[in-house]
Amino acid sequence: MWDSKTGHQIGKALEGNTDTVFSLAISPEGTRLVSGDDDDTVTVWDVTTHDIVLGPLEGHSARVWAVRYSPLGDLIASGSRDHTVRLWNAESGECVGTLKHPHIVTGLSFAPSGKHVATTCSDGLVRIWDLKEMKPALEPLAGHIGSVWSVIYSEDGEMLASGGRDCTIRIWNAHTGTLVLGPLKGHTLPVRGICFSPDGQKLVSASDDRSVRAWDLSTGRYFWGPIYSKVCLWSVSMSPDGLRVVLGGSKGKLFVRDALSGELILPKGDDYKPKRGELLTTVYGVRALAWYPDGKRFATAGDDLLVKTWNITSPEHGFELQDPFVNHLDTITSIAISCDGSTLVSAATTVCVWKTDSGELAMPPIERHTETVTAVLLTPDNNLLITASRDRTVCFWNVHNGRFLRAIEHEKPVIALSLSPDGLTLASGSNGGAIRFWHVDSGSESSLASHVQIPDEANILSLSFHPDGSRILAASSDNAARIWCFPSGEEVLAVNHDRRVNCVQYSSDGLVFLTACDDNHVRICDAESGEVLRSLKHDRDIRAASFSPDGTRIASATQSGCIRIWETESGKLLLGKSMDNSDEESAKDQGKSTRREAGAHESVESFKLPATTQRRRPRRDHDHDARQSNVVRDSSRPGKTEPLAQRHTRGTRGMKSLFKRITSRNSSTNEGNKRSLSLRRMVSVPVARAKERLAGVVDPEGDEADTESNDEENDDENANQPPAPDQPTHRGDTSSTEDVSTCLCIPSKRK
Repeated sequence: MWDSKTGHQIGKALEGNTDTVFSLAISPEGTRLVSGDDDDTVTVWDVTTHDIVLGPLEGHSARVWAVRYSPLGDLIASGSRDHTVRLWNAESGECVGTLKHPHIVTGLSFAPSGKHVATTCSDGLVRIWDLKEMKPALEPLAGHIGSVWSVIYSEDGEMLASGGRDCTIRIWNAHTGTLVLGPLKGHTLPVRGICFSPDGQKLVSASDDRSVRAWDLSTGRYFWGPIYSKVCLWSVSMSPDGLRVVLGGSKGKLFVRDALSGELILPKGDDYKPKRGELLTTVYGVRALAWYPDGKRFATAGDDLLVKTWNITSPEHGFELQDPFVNHLDTITSIAISCDGSTLVSAATTVCVWKTDSGELAMPPIERHTETVTAVLLTPDNNLLITASRDRTVCFWNVHNGRFLRAIEHEKPVIALSLSPDGLTLASGSNGGAIRFWHVDSGSESSLASHVQIPDEANILSLSFHPDGSRILAASSDNAARIWCFPSGEEVLAVNHDRRVNCVQYSSDGLVFLTACDDNHVRICDAESGEVLRSLKHDRDIRAASFSPDGTRIASATQSGCIRIWETESGKLLLGKSMDNSDEESAKDQGKSTRREAGAHESVESFKLPATTQRRRPRRDHDHDARQSNVVRDSSRPGKTEPLAQRHTRGTRGMKSLFKRITSRNSSTNEGNKRSLSLRRMVSVPVARAKERLAGVVDPEGDEADTESNDEENDDENANQPPAPDQPTHRGDTSSTEDVSTCLCIPSKRK
């Protein structure tokens, strides 16, 4: 517990929970605190003694997302992932009622009268319950698309506010359930927390987009904000006098602001100013990315269930996010944009066709596929929509009316699609490594194109036709990108990677292609030799990347939601979060960074990465196999070859033993000799990785730990060890040591 005026911790921490705490609520008289926990229980504390006085209360079968006290303090309500709200006697801890929901309960709020409780659910509905009858008082309030994560009554009980995953806020009449204001738009990521001012005229919202905004409910516009923080904001509460707002977020951060102006009160200091392009993120994993034809905008979609369009010409933040397209209830796996930019198609378990100018659905969602849709395409004339699915079919549709035309059956789930530049031939890639070619106009398999099969039946993950239609590029689950001639089916090139390749694409001129990989790199490769020209480092594995229409830029997106724009020619980061996590890099470090970058480019040129590029030529004798870059000849067994990694491991064992002895001997003399050589440990790495290190390309796995460590130091630089149980902590930054999932204000006159 913290003093909201000084930022000092009050007394010892409330200890006793066995897992993460997701929600808190204070009793009306201010003497008790209830918590909802990840261990499926509810715990009640004495605010004065900091001791547990009730519980843990058991009954839920999944984590508890929300808890609240009734206005009279006689009931505690808890909402859980087990689809129920349980009502507990606040004195005895007895469960006195259960309200069943069809989906996960994400939030709840008691009406000031105590007669009703409002609940939010992952089905996108807000429900108002009559506590006397233990049944719904009104029909569910529909409007949000996707999960609703927060709900609260105004103090007079006349209004009800809700915020959700669709990034909007809605204000409802609490008695009739009619929408009176909204949707209020402005947040670019889900709204996590909302609170009314005591007079009910204002509302403050907190979001995953790291911003807080204060809304004037008479106009529907915010009168201060957005004000950004370094972290996602997950909860918000206003003091009883309406003068202060407290916010809690990730990385253990708490903020206290003036409710009238938004001015930062605690921690002391200036407001955080995001760097240009830093907010180019979805927080949730991105699985699909596509450019608009104008090259100024691109769309992303993924685990946040939203299709977002980013305009990267804004002078302020470097981008402008348009209103997201919201309809899907599952992870979006693929998107496609028509050649004229007027139509966007997104796929999850259903397929949605959108009008890009209005953001509205052009037709009802297509629901024919029985399993997840993995890929969507639009033909160049914008007449046909083609979809692929894990239900082992490829389907053709009229894109104007959604009429089903035909289906192509496959033996295994279909994962990837690509159209030839003339729009006449379709390539489909499926699990098991098969690539097949089809006539678009008839749906029949091409008799001119040879069937392609990946070795060892690795799954096909991505496909791309060369701009002149002469070759087909594929990414597969065996960590390789391969190129075949079309239509002969002859393999001409293979580029092996250390980790799975999720995405491949040719540039518009066909001179280079990109690979996006689980090793946190996007690589730009020469289309003829496979040589890696540039390697673009990311913080996490990359699921989606794409060249801009003119090929001069690359947009990439990671599993952590970070989006970056790169210059193709130089590999320079144009927009997005830099891999350097420090807020203020010293001039010395900047110089080192510049020299390292320059050295990397020179070394890449001389070392000609990667070592594992394979050119396919007609085989003449057994020695050809030994000349392939991923195998070496074993001189002890004539005519035999062995994998390079195996040979490398075997060959370094003796060196490791010798190195260990030298290190041990050296350490015994080090103590008295400051100038003695300090040896580093020897580590086996694949040849491609070794050459990348020599070229100055930083090791992703080694750097990831450093990056996380640096990020932690920068974001929590003032955090100290937890206080002694009996000692108050004087810490003006109001920092905790864990993520702050909820916060609230306690009336000062009571405590």
